[in-house]
Amino acid sequence: MPEFRIEPMPSRSLKSDKVVYYVRSRHTNQLVTKFDTNTQRVEDIEGWVDFTATERLELQNYLVSIRFTIDALSISAKLNRDYRLILPEPLQEALSKLYERAAANNISFNPMAAMLQGLLHHISTTEKRLLAAGESSVLKKFNIALNDQNKTDQYKETKRYVKKIFKKLQALKGGLESYSKTAREIYDNDTNLNSSTLLKYVEGTSKPSQWSISCALSTLGSHEDLSSIVPLSALLELWLIPLRFSGKLQTAEHALKFFKQTFKYANASEAELPIQQIMQKSL
Repeated sequence: MPEFRIEPMPSRSLKSDKVVYYVRSRHTNQLVTKFDTNTQRVEDIEGWVDFTATERLELQNYLVSIRFTIDALSISAKLNRDYRLILPEPLQEALSKLYERAAANNISFNPMAAMLQGLLHHISTTEKRLLAAGESSVLKKFNIALNDQNKTDQYKETKRYVKKIFKKLQALKGGLESYSKTAREIYDNDTNLNSSTLLKYVEGTSKPSQWSISCALSTLGSHEDLSSIVPLSALLELWLIPLRFSGKLQTAEHALKFFKQTFKYANASEAELPIQQIMQKSL
């Protein structure tokens, strides 16, 4: 268990949704540090290096949950007073050890983001099924407007490029093996893409997940100039948003550096401003 507790203190101004979170010692009640709703990373919190892996994971969960509340649910952070992930102690200890070892090996580990992404998709799917059954919207009743990062329909301007992307992957020699390697090394996913599923993506008879599209772009980036099949703006949206949502990329600087490494034939100078905009608006 972390040696601190976090106290949210909402702004008294009705015009401000800002919340300051005071981190205090569980034993002495002494103020250890603080952060607010604009804080993006654990590393942005003063004194973060002095926290244990368990405490850093707790802070990461807080930050991810705050952004989820604001960006994905369009709910003021003032309305949420507790962001803790309550788990059995052995599991919490295992997650802390995973977090510590993943950080030491420069591997992304963000369980809260993965859990919330699944929750968001499940909420959206259930709401749609209820509406189809003739029920009224539950979410509207509570003034909740979903901003589902995992929905293909959100990418109306870019989804028409998806078939072209997977057609390129189909034509790439050793494409399936390269895709699987990229999925493991970058997306922490052991899912293998087989030829029959790839054909369905090419034909448009099956919809790939957003991370799968991003993975395909990452796979092709070092082999192909993709500008002939997908414009830069669409490429960035399809590639970057899933990575941002997963917590793999946390700053615009990191995203731009990773873009340069991934897409050897793309114009990095043209990508800089769109990357900053996407990183600012997405979870």
